[in-house]
Parts: sequence; C-alpha cells; structure tokens
Amino acid sequence: MRLSVVGRRFSVKTFAVAVAAAALAVASCSSADVLASVNGEPIYENDVLSLRSQYAEGEPDLVSGNAVRQDLTARIYALAFAQALQEDFDIPPPTPAQVEGRRTAPPARWERLFAQLGEQNPGATDEWLRLVAENSIIRDAAVVAVLEEQSGFAEIFSNQRTLVTQTCAAHIVTDSIQSAQAVLARLDAGESFEQLATELSLDTGSPGGLLVDPDDPQNCVVSASRFVPEFADALVVAPVGQPFGPVQTDFGWHVILVLQRNAPETLDVFAADPLAYLDPGYAANVAALWEDSAVGRADIRVASALGRWNPGTDGILPPDDATILSITP
Repeated sequence: MRLSVVGRRFSVKTFAVAVAAAALAVASCSSADVLASVNGEPIYENDVLSLRSQYAEGEPDLVSGNAVRQDLTARIYALAFAQALQEDFDIPPPTPAQVEGRRTAPPARWERLFAQLGEQNPGATDEWLRLVAENSIIRDAAVVAVLEEQSGFAEIFSNQRTLVTQTCAAHIVTDSIQSAQAVLARLDAGESFEQLATELSLDTGSPGGLLVDPDDPQNCVVSASRFVPEFADALVVAPVGQPFGPVQTDFGWHVILVLQRNAPETLDVFAADPLAYLDPGYAANVAALWEDSAVGRADIRVASALGRWNPGTDGILPPDDATILSITP
C-alpha cells in the first residue's frame, strides 16, 4: 500500500527524496517508508496506515491529506512522549503486554475518555486504540514522576488534601447563617435533606441538592478541589452521612451532606497509587505542561511532500498545492 499526493503526483519515492534532504534517520526499513522522524527516530508509512480502516480498505479511494497529517501527528506525539519519558525519568516505554492490558481493561479514570474517543473515531483500528492506550500509560507515568520530583507526595498528602479527596455530596444554600441553622434544626428533627434542598436551596440547578460532575452529570463523585476553597475544605472534614455546617462561601451559607468520600488514609496508601486519588484536572494540567515540553524540545522532521512541522502549533502544515492523498494498495 502506498500514499501519493493528488495534484503534484508525489509518490513514496518523492517522500524518500524529501526525507533524505531533511537528513532523516532510517533504521532497518527502506527510506521510502519514512514519513517523519523525532530526534532521528523514524516513523514509517505503515505506522500511519495501520491507524484507520479506510487506509487498509482503500475506501474511499481518496483520503483527506488532513486526516493523514492528523494521524502522523499522533504518531509524532507518541514517539516524543516515549522518548522524553526515558530521557527525563529513565522510565522505558510501555511493553506491548502493558499496552494491550490498558486497552482492554483501562482504569476507571480512563474508561469514559476511551469510550468517547472510540465513538468519535469510528474508523479507528485496534492499532489506533493501542496508540491511545500507550499514551495514557506514558501520561500516568509522567504525572507521577513529575510530582515525585517537584514536591513529593508527602506535601500533597499533608497540605493539599482537597486534591486527593473525592466526594459525592449534596448541599442546601441559604442567604444567611440564621437560615442555615434553621435548616440544620429541621434536619435534626428528621426532615428529608432532599426535600428541604428542593424547597429552600438557592442552588436551583442541583435537584435535591445533589452535586454532580459537570462533565459527567450521571456521576456525583467529584474531586473536592473543583469547588471553592471553603466548600472544598468542608468536604474533606465533614462526617460522612451527617449534615455539616453552616459553611460560608461567596454563594451563601451552605449545609453540606457528604454521602460518600474516597481519600487515602495514609501517605503510604496515596504514594502506592496516587492517580487513584489525585484530582483528574490537576493531573491533566501537570501532564499537559510536561507534554508541551517533550514536544517543544524534540527535533521533529516531516517529509516535505506531506507538509512541514510547525512548532508554533505543534502540528503539520500542509503543502500549498496538495491536500488530497491517494491510497494505492
């Protein structure tokens, strides 16, 4: 199977010329197979063609050049991340067995994203899914290594408890401390928290007072750090199953009911599996900074017939006169 650029009739041989001109390193395969390199390590044509069923099937006969550039970019990212993981932390790339295990049985924190990516990419092959799984393993390893190197787990565990506490909670918001105390008295008398939240709470967007993940409304388990500080601190210390408050924030006076809490009991428990507790948003920010660094410092070359790498956008800019690629079995 071969790629050629419709309009300029660039064949794989033309790619090879561009590759040689750019001084791309070639390992055991012919230079005609090389589409890009990262720090001298090549990415081959088949590495891209293996990612989507339309490449393998030759349907449609013409495939958008942007699609090929997008998939090549994904390969470039994965290789840059794997190299940086080894260079920065002396952690080897995931083994095929580890990647397959992650693909077939991802941790709960990755399940929803894996499903979403699969739905958004109906033509993705198992190899594409393995690439996603590999990147998730590298990202997890990098986050843990960065945190351990920067501040250590003890500092987070001791001084940033909201980052490692997840709760399912409900609240009733009132406009004064007196109103919140009246709510507590009615709850002590046996009235339903859910009914009082529906009747009295200023937060009309949370039925029954239940707080849910805005990115996943079916899920009420949310990292405490996603709330304003006063509320987040209360989620860490409130007794599970007992109304707690009043707690003042800029939104009013809250009566809080923690229904479920997941937090490490000891530093050893947290350090053994930090990503099971760490706020996903915080972990994603740590990962993004490291990934930007990994790509930014990599020497990335792309065969000129396919486009050119643009460090400003971390992507491949297409050639001016070629946007459609023909797939020839």
